[in-house]
Amino acid sequence: MNELADVIETADVETACERHGVPNCGKCEDAARKRQIRAKAREDKVRLAAEKKPGEATTFPEYWQQQRATLTDDQRAQFEQRESDVLDLEYTMKAFLDDTEACITLDELIAEVRLEAVKGLTDKVILVVERLWTDDEAGLRKRIIARGGPTVDLLNYGYHTGLDGKLYTDFFQKFMTVSQPNTSNGYVWMQCGCGTPIISREWIPESIVRAYKEQGRKWMCTPCRGKENNSRTEVKAWTTVEYRSPASTEDIYDNHGRLRDQ
Repeated sequence: MNELADVIETADVETACERHGVPNCGKCEDAARKRQIRAKAREDKVRLAAEKKPGEATTFPEYWQQQRATLTDDQRAQFEQRESDVLDLEYTMKAFLDDTEACITLDELIAEVRLEAVKGLTDKVILVVERLWTDDEAGLRKRIIARGGPTVDLLNYGYHTGLDGKLYTDFFQKFMTVSQPNTSNGYVWMQCGCGTPIISREWIPESIVRAYKEQGRKWMCTPCRGKENNSRTEVKAWTTVEYRSPASTEDIYDNHGRLRDQ
């Protein structure tokens, strides 16, 4: 009996309010409940501020800095390592495009490029959309994310986790397309360096493709060829007027061998 009394007395002491000395103190319970309400209100305020903060960024770098703050150290390290690998490969691709020295053979590089292309390309054109991270562009942002791939990593965090689409097109155009002709119909699918959707791609006869390759010329789509021809015509006309040769020395010198007045 004495042991049971001790247990009851101990339980009463443990449940008793330390401040008021009574068990199940209503005042303390009410105060604790209010503290919980205030704490939750503070958490909600912080959460809302965090959700609103990306919209306050004025540039992509500012937005990416805010977004990267939400990553763990391991996630950030993985993104940075992946970006480093991609940039190294792009550097080598640019070296071949510029005909500068590289520490790898073309065949080895083409094999690596093909493996990377399968993982997806980065479409940097999204960066021209002003304030893409705001609610005003929520629809476009949703469509980009739905497509997936490295472009989403660029949009959300600014990391280049896939080959640049424009660079890949240039490299493919110069080193990979001609080596894979469409033998079934004698035509090859060519991509102009301008990268304009639809009109920059054409089916070209293999004979023309070989001629371009032998002459070291870069293939251009019809609009680009038109622009270049117009530029050449204008330059030719200007040089003809400004630097035409005189019909004879009499146009320059008089009978005494002196320069005529111009």
